[in-house]
Amino acid sequence: MKRIVFLLCAVMLFACMNEVDNVAETPVVVFEFGKVSNVSTGETTAAITADRPFVKIDGKYDHDAKLTLLYHRSDSLDNSFEIIDDFELLIGEVRFLIFDLEPGTTYSAFMHLESSTGETAQSERFDFTTKPLENINGAKYDININSKRGLFATVHISNIRYIVDNVDIELDCLCFEYRRYKNFNYQEWTTYEFGTEEIADGEVEFEIPSNGEEYLDELTTYEYIISFVPKDESYPTYKTAEGNPYYTFKMGYAEIEASLSTPALTLENDILRVVVERVDLFYDGVSIDDYKSGFPSYAIRYRIKGAEEWEQRSCTRENGGMSVTFGVKGVEPNTTYEFCAVVYAGKGDGHKGFYSDIAEICINPTN
Repeated sequence: MKRIVFLLCAVMLFACMNEVDNVAETPVVVFEFGKVSNVSTGETTAAITADRPFVKIDGKYDHDAKLTLLYHRSDSLDNSFEIIDDFELLIGEVRFLIFDLEPGTTYSAFMHLESSTGETAQSERFDFTTKPLENINGAKYDININSKRGLFATVHISNIRYIVDNVDIELDCLCFEYRRYKNFNYQEWTTYEFGTEEIADGEVEFEIPSNGEEYLDELTTYEYIISFVPKDESYPTYKTAEGNPYYTFKMGYAEIEASLSTPALTLENDILRVVVERVDLFYDGVSIDDYKSGFPSYAIRYRIKGAEEWEQRSCTRENGGMSVTFGVKGVEPNTTYEFCAVVYAGKGDGHKGFYSDIAEICINPTN
């Protein structure tokens, strides 16, 4: 009987230990939202800036957590929300931009976080109110420039209106012009013009560049002007930046891809020739042969097989490949070297190297 009781106690203790282990294995997920620091509204737009929310799992930042903003009219009778999953990262903050709102309307919103392990949380709700329609003369519009890529940007102009004494005046065309910001060489403006039919619905969307113009440059700031030209020439053309500083947008990082052939190695008369037949490099899908502002650097890396550190020799890309020669006289016989081609590309934090496969050769110099 005592033996049976002892065995039962042992089983129960083992089960308890498993429960403790299972509890210990459950990750600790912490959500932090901070506060909404600024809400700026127009008649149909809102810009919401808040402390950057984050998730920690067992004390470590969850970089794969998903952040969204949900909003709807405060007087809405249902529980459906519009969802914004696109935002700007600022220093310690995030900013959501909302378009196509109704003038003079109050909205309720909150931020939502989902951890990489599936847990969710939301911030406290907050309200914001768009500005009412005003009695105005001049042009009205909303603009969103998506410049997250490095070489291209998408421009969306909506709610396009030219108003005189509260009456909408028909436009003959809308012009969008841009150039590099603070360009001391006085770079000419690149102009896109849209006629009456193209802006009949009060909006237009287009990609720049799109007509063979020079590609944009990653991490570069551009300035722009929008001109509203009325059909009735008795009314003046309205320009957004007339007498004021130009509006600007800044490009993001280009998506860079590269493909390098494995170096071909030939040794003749104590001269080692390293040839990389193809070095293909693309910025946002555009070949380096067509994108002249990439300024990548090319090199051949080499080391004695088994060594930890690489040495490298810079070279240039010609005819789609690159090559370099090494004198091997004086190298210790029966020494195996490894060679690898590399191209370095990108700006700022986006700068990185792309490497070929490694080729090796056993060198036996004549002397």
